[in-house]
Amino acid sequence: MNPQLLEILPSELKFVFEVKKDISCGGHLTNVTEQYVAFKVKTTSPKKYGVRPNRGIVKPNSTCDFTVTKKAEKNAPPEMLCKDKFLIQSTVVPFGTTEEEIVPSMFVKESKKYVEETKIRVVLTSAPDSSQKLPCLGILKKEASRDTLSQKLNKKVGGTKMACNTESISAKIFPTKDEESKQVNDVELTKLLLPDDVEELKLKLSVLHFKLAKAECSIMTLLEENMRTVHEKETLRAELAISRKGWWKKCSSWFSSTICLHGHAD
Repeated sequence: MNPQLLEILPSELKFVFEVKKDISCGGHLTNVTEQYVAFKVKTTSPKKYGVRPNRGIVKPNSTCDFTVTKKAEKNAPPEMLCKDKFLIQSTVVPFGTTEEEIVPSMFVKESKKYVEETKIRVVLTSAPDSSQKLPCLGILKKEASRDTLSQKLNKKVGGTKMACNTESISAKIFPTKDEESKQVNDVELTKLLLPDDVEELKLKLSVLHFKLAKAECSIMTLLEENMRTVHEKETLRAELAISRKGWWKKCSSWFSSTICLHGHAD
């Protein structure tokens, strides 16, 4: 059984579909080997998608990102069903291979050559309806009374100056029936919008985690290279010192023998 070459995330390409708008989704490749690995991204519908980069080199224990962009469509597919798929091919290449040296023949399966293939399907989801984002403010307002809020504020503040302002505060949050249709508290509105943005925040957070992991991998690689360079320098210094010591011994022996010969001649 051949070992895994690349760890690919996510397992599905999820697009939030919007009519007449390009939409993008990111992918993440991690080389879990000690070899140079070349990759290529293919799709069943090349006219509908753009991939950047669609090929590249992932160095040992390193990562690489790619972005898939779905071109704008005039109409949403029935029931948001999509049969499009992507295929990611990867194979081991000689150490030091560059992206410019990648050729299609690298991904042709041969008897002695292993080409890893991973299929990823496309999933479409509908964009959230803004008209359904906000629950009825009137229901929320009926859950508390002006007097209850005033008591809580007085208890927390504990001072006469702030306590005297509780009526005006509660009046802003709980307007009268005549003003209820005209006033919406900005703070309440912001709090109500936050839960609907959780998915977007999670996505941004996952991207940040991914970039952090990528940066950590790069730092580890640089540290390992630096340690390797220092070790090589120390080894060379030690070898040079040994060589010098041997050379001085030879020179000393030669000088000694020469002096002895001259002494006997005299």
